[in-house]
Amino acid sequence: MTKDQLQKEIKDKVKPGIKPSDLRKLKRSKSADDIPTSSPQEKQITNLQDQIQFHSQTAQNYLASLQISQAKVSELEEQLKNKPLSQLVELDNSLIARHKNLKS
Repeated sequence: MTKDQLQKEIKDKVKPGIKPSDLRKLKRSKSADDIPTSSPQEKQITNLQDQIQFHSQTAQNYLASLQISQAKVSELEEQLKNKPLSQLVELDNSLIARHKNLKS
């Protein structure tokens, strides 16, 4: 290899935070025990992906529940709009009377 080729190879391998001694360690062959099977970062990524899946499913469940509740509220509001005013007043008076009886 020429000097230029060696310099290019070193520039390709050297990144911020890598020391020259680390490059020598990389050239050495590793035994099977030296090679990590799964890094802690991979486990953390998997754990975070599981959490994302759980929270995504929870959010979808809450959204479905909210939509059902909103539909029920709209239905009840529509029923109230369609009732004659006299029935609403009677209902109101009935609730007031019950409230007074409960206080006694």
